[in-house]
Amino acid sequence: MEYLIKHLDHTDRRIKKIAIHYGYDVESIKLVEEMSELTQAICKHRESKDKAKTLNNIKGEMADVYVVLEQMKYLLNISDEDIEELKEFKINRQLIRMKTEGKK
Repeated sequence: MEYLIKHLDHTDRRIKKIAIHYGYDVESIKLVEEMSELTQAICKHRESKDKAKTLNNIKGEMADVYVVLEQMKYLLNISDEDIEELKEFKINRQLIRMKTEGKK
């Protein structure tokens, strides 16, 4: 467990270092670019005959998006708790919507 905490601390410091170096303006554009690349990878996967290759591409693009999202969270002072609270709300809201659609 101690290793995990140290590893997360190290990752967190590196993400902060990148975020501080480039700043909000650059990283906000980078996030849009990375999300666009993920969207493109998902679309290609739907049509692909080589699912393993396109799935690996999706994984890489997802990792890129996660890294830049973490930088944006830091730059905008958004806590993990803020995100988790909103995720819970949105998940529960969708489950309620599904019930009204007649889905289980």
